Amino acid sequence: MVVAVGVLAAAPAAFAGGAVRLSADPHPSHPFRHAVAASHTFQMVGVRWQGSGHVRLRARSMSGGWTRWVALSQEAPVWTGPARRIRLHRRGDVRGLRVTFITTPRVAPPKAGTVRPALAVRPGIVTRAGWHADESIRRAAPIYAPELKMVFVHHTDTATSAPCSDSARIVRGIYAYHVRTNGWNDIGYNFLVDKCGTVFEGRYGGMTKPVIGAQTKGFNTGSAGIAIIGTYSSARPRPAAVAALERLIAWRLDVAHVDPASRVELVSSGNPRYRVGRHVVFNAVSGHRDGFPTSCPGSALYALLPRIRSAARAIGLPKIWTPTHRQNLHRIAPDAVLPLELRAKFSNRVAFTLTIRRPDGRVIATRRHTNGHIRWTWGGRAPVLPGGTYQWAISAPGARGFAGTLGVLPLWGLRAPPGGFSVSQGSATGGGLASLAHPDGSTLDIVPAGGNPQTELVTDFDLDTTQPVAFAATRAGASVATTAGGPVDVALWDFGSGSWVDIGSCTSTPGRACKVESADAGHEFASWDGGSSLAKMRARYTFPGGVAVDSAHALLRG
Repeated sequence: MVVAVGVLAAAPAAFAGGAVRLSADPHPSHPFRHAVAASHTFQMVGVRWQGSGHVRLRARSMSGGWTRWVALSQEAPVWTGPARRIRLHRRGDVRGLRVTFITTPRVAPPKAGTVRPALAVRPGIVTRAGWHADESIRRAAPIYAPELKMVFVHHTDTATSAPCSDSARIVRGIYAYHVRTNGWNDIGYNFLVDKCGTVFEGRYGGMTKPVIGAQTKGFNTGSAGIAIIGTYSSARPRPAAVAALERLIAWRLDVAHVDPASRVELVSSGNPRYRVGRHVVFNAVSGHRDGFPTSCPGSALYALLPRIRSAARAIGLPKIWTPTHRQNLHRIAPDAVLPLELRAKFSNRVAFTLTIRRPDGRVIATRRHTNGHIRWTWGGRAPVLPGGTYQWAISAPGARGFAGTLGVLPLWGLRAPPGGFSVSQGSATGGGLASLAHPDGSTLDIVPAGGNPQTELVTDFDLDTTQPVAFAATRAGASVATTAGGPVDVALWDFGSGSWVDIGSCTSTPGRACKVESADAGHEFASWDGGSSLAKMRARYTFPGGVAVDSAHALLRG
């Protein structure tokens, strides 16, 4: 876990009801020669120091005896049980010692959620509300990674002698210490497990979401931290704790569709072991020491990780692993994208269904097969591919289904020059149909007639497209460029009602087109002739006087 700066040196935290109380002694007098006393009864102690040395601690219990010596970590406090004073021992370079006494009172016993059967394989989990997390001390909203790729296993370096009835008190103490002494936003771990197998929700933000914690500096993004409460350097955790850890990992990685026995690659954001930008390959279930120079999670627990990986892999079969797609969607036409390769693995041979859905939820492609993996290339064709977010999904009997995003397509667009024109108000004095095809300086010249101050140009267009594409348009419009610039009113012909629909006005600058678009809802701005490959449109442009029109185009988008 990353060690952050920021030490509680002010007055103790507010203490009311079930709140955790922290009191700091930033400069204890001769701490290695004399006992360090607190002004109140505590149950946990956190110690921070500078230098490369190590510190051990023991506490004088309320019954008068001294506990055994325990090695300290600067990352988390140690459980002492009810006590009023401690003794400290150092080895090596230890300077700037700071001690924090933590009082975490008893509250109503937490209740874990029920175990969910079959594919969810979720253990009962004590929520933050269940262990009475004080949400008022959280410093910031949660931050999320793009996806969860792996878990790091930790131990908390607290005493294993604490009864399981005090586990929630320990979690509250670690939380308060991480926030108020280490200066972190929240508790560092995503989950904690006690020696009796009770699982606790850790960092706030959603247990099924890739919440970024503060548990393995350099690799917090894309990983989850799970800590077993206690110290497991020489003694193994109890079977109940290991079994709970296996079930938790099996469930959490299944939610992320990660194979617990796989290898994954993360990029370091920097720590004393791996420089910034270093690509590192981890087991999907790794120990804290694999990513950071530490002895965590203790050699006895670390030795169990191969067994834990295998057990987590076998729980809750069948499973869908590593769904991926090669490249994002890239439009090449209103009804086509570049071919897309879709992949996934299964824990065993299964009958699966893969579907691709457009933004409105309609299925546009389906693949059904029985296999141990998917490697299928979708050709990228459909009657029409509207703009928006495209989703894909994989389902298999008994497995947790997968749903993901393929990408976002922009609206498709079609544009065509006129195939014919008429001057319905005024008269043409020069130019022709070719003059309207391109802004090339060749113009169609229109002058008012009979003293009318306006001129009017009506154009007919043929858009080369398919009928589904033409009828799927959600927006229609027209553009026009004049040599002198100026305002223009635009109307489109509604083939359904047989009337003009004013869609708006725009102002062109000399030699540069302006355009007007309108929602297509409720109108038939395009018409289709059976057996044709062309969609027909008609636009009317009204100008306040004589005009030299350099180009005109019709537009369909969807």
